[in-house]
Amino acid sequence: MTPGQIESDKDRLLLFQEKEQLLRELRSMALRGRSAQEMADIQDEVKRLEDDLNQAQELNNRAIADR
Repeated sequence: MTPGQIESDKDRLLLFQEKEQLLRELRSMALRGRSAQEMADIQDEVKRLEDDLNQAQELNNRAIADR
């Protein structure tokens, strides 16, 4: 392991956890009473977070496999 790699791994894990928490919160939002634009914005953000997390997980898995 290179110097700083452990800290980097911890930071990456914390970022994953924060994004997953935001995703859970967005998914659990009550959509009643929201405008169509607000609902579309929330759905777009959920999709973006899902894609980001999937990509980050793939990169993480490759990094682990390369070690």
